[in-house]
Amino acid sequence: MENQQQTRVSQARVALYARTNQASNEPNANSIEHQLDTMKAQCEREGKEIAAIFIDEGVSGNDLEQAHSMKKLLKEAAEGKFDEVLVHDLSRLGRKTVDVLGIVSELERIHVKVRLLAENFDTSAPMGKFVLQIMAAVLESGLPAEEITEAMNEGWKMRHA
Repeated sequence: MENQQQTRVSQARVALYARTNQASNEPNANSIEHQLDTMKAQCEREGKEIAAIFIDEGVSGNDLEQAHSMKKLLKEAAEGKFDEVLVHDLSRLGRKTVDVLGIVSELERIHVKVRLLAENFDTSAPMGKFVLQIMAAVLESGLPAEEITEAMNEGWKMRHA
């Protein structure tokens, strides 16, 4: 049994998910092309097989009802077509905390790991789950993470002065 698990880990089948709210051919950090290139390079470094690629282009992170590829990803995950979902960054999953946590929960329920490349963590570990919840709330607030961290640090300094 242990050897089967080790084999499964080393031969993980990965689904890539990319989303952008604008349909554009201009290369930038959020472009579909950039997201996919970065994720493909990561899979190559790790020796992981890309089993599927899902793209939602021109879909707002605030309205995932229109994210037809995400719906297809969840369906194929339930069918066991891959073991892991790699996403460029948290904001590509969605902009609402409830949506992000719902997607991750559904995937974890069916034993599909979610990894966020830019944030460099996966949600299968307890610390990853904790960080995911905080980061999703920060993302939805619309405030830059740096401002929130600064405000939290100021509040701590004031209480301990």
